[in-house]
Amino acid sequence: MATLDADPPKRPVEEIHRGKLNTGRESHPSTLEIRVNPMFYSRPRAIVIYTIILLFPSEGSPPTIPEATLFRKIQDLVHRVSSTALFLQEEREQMRPTWLTWIHVTSKRRALLALYQLQWAYSVFHDIPSYECRELGFMPAPAAKMLWLAQTEQEWNAHYIKWLARWSGEGYLQWEFDRIRPGIKMDDRAEKWLEETDEFGMIMMSIVNAAEHRSVTFVAPVH
Repeated sequence: MATLDADPPKRPVEEIHRGKLNTGRESHPSTLEIRVNPMFYSRPRAIVIYTIILLFPSEGSPPTIPEATLFRKIQDLVHRVSSTALFLQEEREQMRPTWLTWIHVTSKRRALLALYQLQWAYSVFHDIPSYECRELGFMPAPAAKMLWLAQTEQEWNAHYIKWLARWSGEGYLQWEFDRIRPGIKMDDRAEKWLEETDEFGMIMMSIVNAAEHRSVTFVAPVH
């Protein structure tokens, strides 16, 4: 007979996060809600953490979701989120957005790219097909390090004004990675982006380099 002070059986952490992936489906938010509700941006980042735990479980714990099922869920999430505000109107109009709005949308973009990077790494390790990043070709490539690491709104505003001038308001986009070809010199826009990117951007570039041997595609937007 159980005693009152007996500890309840502990669920493996992978099982807990499997449940979050299976049940964490909100209704599709409106564009207005996305722009003003920071909680929406936390979901892709949380999914990145859950995915790491599920793909790389603790010793002795097998994956709690079959890889195909997990990656289908990831692709579904990316597809749904990519149909929302991943490209700010101010960015399209070559203007400076507010610092907080830029942080929110940039965080979401990085989280979605991180999910693809995890799937890419897993596919290389296990020799399985990787997903193409077709849904994300239209959005900006990882932001400049000086913008991402800015500590205050004043600092970010100053950097962003200089960054806009440097790019004439037309920053580097994801689909442009497909224009990079093997050789000793890249095109000017790719080199300019590489000069200012951070470690996260360097990971993206390493995937582009590996694309000679495996298929990764960032399709250009259709106008």
